[in-house]
Amino acid sequence: MSDLPASWISVQFGDVLRIRNGFAFPSKEFKSEGVPIVRQSNLDGDKVSLEKCVYINPSYLKTHSSFTLGKGDMLIGMSGSIGKLCRYDLNIIGLQNQRTGKVEIKNGDDLDSGYVFNYLKNCPKLLIEKGKGIGVANISASDIESLLFPLPPHNEQRRIVAKLDSLLAHSRRTREELEHIPKLVKRYKQAVLAAAFRGDLTADWRDSNLEIESWERISLGSVIENIRYGTSKKCDYLPVLTPVLRIPNIGDGYIVHNDIKYAEFEPKETEGLRLQQGDILIIRSNGSLDLVGKAAIVSEREEGFLYAGYLIRLRPNHEIILSECLYYHLIEPRIRAEIELLAKSTSGVNNINSQELQSLSLHIPGLREQKEIVRRVEKMFKSIESIEEQYQQARQLCDRLEQATLAKAFRGELVPQDPNDEPASVLLERICAEKQQPVVSTGKKSRRKTA
Repeated sequence: MSDLPASWISVQFGDVLRIRNGFAFPSKEFKSEGVPIVRQSNLDGDKVSLEKCVYINPSYLKTHSSFTLGKGDMLIGMSGSIGKLCRYDLNIIGLQNQRTGKVEIKNGDDLDSGYVFNYLKNCPKLLIEKGKGIGVANISASDIESLLFPLPPHNEQRRIVAKLDSLLAHSRRTREELEHIPKLVKRYKQAVLAAAFRGDLTADWRDSNLEIESWERISLGSVIENIRYGTSKKCDYLPVLTPVLRIPNIGDGYIVHNDIKYAEFEPKETEGLRLQQGDILIIRSNGSLDLVGKAAIVSEREEGFLYAGYLIRLRPNHEIILSECLYYHLIEPRIRAEIELLAKSTSGVNNINSQELQSLSLHIPGLREQKEIVRRVEKMFKSIESIEEQYQQARQLCDRLEQATLAKAFRGELVPQDPNDEPASVLLERICAEKQQPVVSTGKKSRRKTA
């Protein structure tokens, strides 16, 4: 850290704080009530959430008192979600689980916890770079304590925190307003689809077109040539074999190619399973109800691919219905509600079968009006999606502004220095003297004196 103000000093975190590891409480002792055990999964945003929390007998508060948590404690993720930072903002005592680090300031009179919190929030990339391990990355307490830390005078720490609180509060309110946009976008799309299949969206088109076919109530089974479950064969990442589409490949109306697996098949095995352009794949079974019934249209690019057993293929009769029209019908609010009602289960796995899908009641016009519906829906969706793009850009701008503000704060550029403030070097000597940790300071950087 260079070019810090004259009254600041660069230290290691370990000079002014320590990271305390949690305890591996035995899972066989977990209960649905008692003392909450804070695990990494409970670190949510800036605060600890007790949703999906596990509990343990209060007797552990006596036997493991060094792992208790109180209101205001800072916690940091040390495994998987490296650097995830939260406050324990609850009025009940908790217990700290393993791999959830607690940030303990050595002298709270000289180091503002808000300043530490904001700086650590600015460090995830540095912490992730220090992560070790295959599959799940981990960092140690010493990894965090070895990070360089810009230490200003105590009074300036407080001025920085006050300024950050003010600026970040504005940013937080902006984000809260922005978060309404995705809900509005979804609601607007649903309204467009509902109007489309009530006949409202193309009412003016019908008025100006003579000799058009009337709308019909018809079952889904009557507008398809074929419905079939996929293969149960085990797949792997061997691209020389036949590609098999799975649940991760079902996007919002299109096939996602990011994570395709493959399998080897005999010609007889693939008969009837090969996909054609215009086929529709539907997720039939999943723990998440939102995913059951999710559909995608097969494009020319996926012709000849196969598909896995948790998917159902619909092959529309194109003399009766367009693939795009059937897809939009499957995601419109009335049909979507019916799918969720049929699929919902208390067993943890939601499922819709081929008979239930074929029984769905559609409301469709002739092919000419279907083409007009698809054209209008796509045009309106394009306009709606441009709003969503602007929302994403605004979120990214908020992120950049927050990062720029934090960077200025920790370079000493956010608030003016006061020549009357006690220099940080004196503050550091006092902290180390209290803990009997002599420090050698050289210019802007300090180090502990070793024997």
